Amino acid sequence: KARLLVAAAGVPAILALLCFAPPWATALLFSAVTAVGTWELFGMWGLRGRRAALILTVLSSVAVQAVVYFWGYGKTPLVFLPFALLLFLTWVAYYERERDFGMTGLACALFSGAFVPLGLGAMTALRLGEHGNLLVLAPLVATFVGDSGAYFAGRAFGKRKMSPRVSPNKTVAGIVVL
Repeated sequence: KARLLVAAAGVPAILALLCFAPPWATALLFSAVTAVGTWELFGMWGLRGRRAALILTVLSSVAVQAVVYFWGYGKTPLVFLPFALLLFLTWVAYYERERDFGMTGLACALFSGAFVPLGLGAMTALRLGEHGNLLVLAPLVATFVGDSGAYFAGRAFGKRKMSPRVSPNKTVAGIVVL
């Protein structure tokens, strides 16, 4: 029921934002999504106490959207080169102070500050193009249809659990449809 309520309220709002709001609103939406995603990933790995790395990573993830919006997708190295250097220096500083950040923390920060924003930066770039309000919907609709198909196939035909510890409700039948 909670999923349906969120979908009933959230999907129309996001569709309206993507289709009718100006492109800068899409860039702001994806900035917020990457910032929240970074916060969640750092929390999952128990790294929220590493504030310097968290702030740096959130700034990088948001900066990607700004760079794509103002200068284009090809200019994203303007964000990643300084981000990678500052992140490496932060990692060294944590190591010198014997504060655990480790390779897991470094990988988490690189993933959430570089790779995820790049994917959403591509969505911002799509939105900026001709007919961008429609083009940006294509990956979202494909994801929704695939996810819904896997969910309903798993509910109807799924008996064998795919990975009960990771995702208790996923079945082999649902993955085959996906």
